[in-house]
Amino acid sequence: MEAAIEVFAERGVLAGSVEDICERAGFTRGAFYSNFDSRDDLCLAVLGRQADQCLQATLAAVAVADAADDSTDVDRLIDAAVALFVTTQPSDPAWLIAHSELRLHAARNPALRDAFNELEDRVGAAISEVMGEALQRAGARLSVPLDQAVEMLHAIYEHSALTAVIQGRRSAEDVRTQQLTAVFRAMLVNPA
Repeated sequence: MEAAIEVFAERGVLAGSVEDICERAGFTRGAFYSNFDSRDDLCLAVLGRQADQCLQATLAAVAVADAADDSTDVDRLIDAAVALFVTTQPSDPAWLIAHSELRLHAARNPALRDAFNELEDRVGAAISEVMGEALQRAGARLSVPLDQAVEMLHAIYEHSALTAVIQGRRSAEDVRTQQLTAVFRAMLVNPA
């Protein structure tokens, strides 16, 4: 999967062949097909792994908020949770480019689109559930439906991360943290 990320980032999903991926990984074509049915199967595996990492980062961020002293104010909890979330997300330029390539490939490929949407829906629902429970424990609610909030925060994160790559900034975690924190605070209603 790491070799696929590198090849997809350098050449795109369609231009990066199975042979290119196998050569980069040091495996044979037979080894590839013993693990994946097709390049699209590999694409879904790469996206699935990243989605699971995103969910784990969300769980870690919520755990930070939950572990905080009850006297800690909501703003400080948000700051800590968002900072942890951002620092645990992939920031490697190759991954960020490959992820965009994979999303575009899913948009163009009807056979991959349904599986991609199912993966996105599963992870989005899991993240929404975790965030909803955390908001409930904090005695806060959002001004928009939770699934929309998750989509907006995800869009801000992706845009900021890819913009950093395009502008040649190796790391822009501080910018992403500020943007996500500001938007999340703006969506909060009745913070405890």
